[in-house]
Amino acid sequence: MDDRTVDSTLRSVIKGAGLFSVGTVIGILLAFLGRVVLTRTLDVDDYGYFSISVAFFTFFSTIGFLGLSSGLPRLIGYYRGKKDYTSIHNLVRYGFQIGAVSGIVTFITILLTADLIAEHLFHEPDVALYLRIVAAAIPCTVVLRVGTSIYRGFDDPLPKVLFIDIVMKGARFTIFLVMALMGITLMMAVFGFFLSVFVTMCASLVYFALKSPIKGRQPVVTDKRRELLLFSLPLLTHVFMFEILTHFDVIMLGYFREPDEVGIYDASRMLATNLKFIMFAIAYIYVPMGSKLFAEQKLVDLRRVHAVLTKWAFLIAFPAFFLLFSYSEVLIDLFFGDAYTSGYTILMVLSVGYLAHIFFGPNINSMVVIGRNKMLMNISLTVTALNVGVNLALIPVLGGMGAAIATFTSFATMHTLIFIILFRGHRFNPFNWNYLKTILSAVGLVCIIYGTSGLLGIHDTFWVIPYFMAIYGAVFPVLFIKFRAYEQEDINLLKVFQRKTGISLSFLLKRLK
Repeated sequence: MDDRTVDSTLRSVIKGAGLFSVGTVIGILLAFLGRVVLTRTLDVDDYGYFSISVAFFTFFSTIGFLGLSSGLPRLIGYYRGKKDYTSIHNLVRYGFQIGAVSGIVTFITILLTADLIAEHLFHEPDVALYLRIVAAAIPCTVVLRVGTSIYRGFDDPLPKVLFIDIVMKGARFTIFLVMALMGITLMMAVFGFFLSVFVTMCASLVYFALKSPIKGRQPVVTDKRRELLLFSLPLLTHVFMFEILTHFDVIMLGYFREPDEVGIYDASRMLATNLKFIMFAIAYIYVPMGSKLFAEQKLVDLRRVHAVLTKWAFLIAFPAFFLLFSYSEVLIDLFFGDAYTSGYTILMVLSVGYLAHIFFGPNINSMVVIGRNKMLMNISLTVTALNVGVNLALIPVLGGMGAAIATFTSFATMHTLIFIILFRGHRFNPFNWNYLKTILSAVGLVCIIYGTSGLLGIHDTFWVIPYFMAIYGAVFPVLFIKFRAYEQEDINLLKVFQRKTGISLSFLLKRLK
């Protein structure tokens, strides 16, 4: 194993993940504030119809991507490792062509079938107009995300942060806020959603024209279109499965239950899905960087990077999971109001499901890096069938809780299967003794904090949140050092964090040494 290669890769991943994380946090906050505006100004039924429309948009825009959002970064990273710049140039060209055509075809299909979908799936003909409006945003979002995926292949998260997290979600929040002051309606909210995507796409195309990541002209290689599709389409199955796990439950709730239940479920889902951002932040740069290591046949280094990133993702995300799981009712009431607090048990189950993304590390992304696309596709098909089956069985009986159980079951199954394949075939295993000590320390500490919050009488109040953050932030680093749950790579990453942020960690670094 080359320690310098591991450290260099980790520094690059953390640097990119740091920018990605800052942008993602801003984006989450803006998206969250936008939804708070809607839940506070629309009634629960109208918010439920809005949630159905957005879930429908997200679900079918994923089909329009054709897996390009994963395939492009991996292939660009791979050919960068091979120093084949002609192939990179043509991947960029064909990525935009394929994405634009696919997005337009998806939009036209929905445009022509919206009446049938509204009548037979949601039993509400008026929903057809909302579906057509959000469907008009599909070609825009496909082109936008193809562009940011190309920059991702060059280890550059800035366009994604700038346009998707800040411009699009900031514009959406601003539009919703202005509309709320004017007396927002469901139609206005749906049109505002479309407008935010359209404006962002236009701005991103100007940026790409001015600051393209590729320079000069290269000969056309016609077979790159075929290679891009053959590599990306199996990934579409996985991405499609992930959208089923995160959005199709909303659509199925809209079919089986009343719109107010959809609104309550979607509020809880919005809180739970925030857990996944840290792994997305890491994976955003890990895929192209890991692909370079794989192209250079540095598999030992790749496994080491995978293990270190798994531990740090857990370190960062676990406190947020505990807050969502243990104080779910307090958080829902704080952000959405008491009309939505009946969904607190749904939030508990969903947060456990999303924790699986963190617990097992970037194993999905490692499958992409090593080119196991078809195996990932087979797992995705299996988990998709499981999710749909459990949803069909439980939603008519349990409503939102049934959808939450289906999501948890699917995530747990998927990550377990991928872990087994990576371990047996390629010896990927993040569960070393230091990671286990980290998990045990974190779980033990939060149990103590949970018990003491009850003794202090703040368990069901807002003050439990700053109390938890203060105690956890002060005590966990002590446990981390006491039980020696760290390695040299952890020290190196803390040094990178200190240098990039200007936050002094000298007290902690001295004790780690």
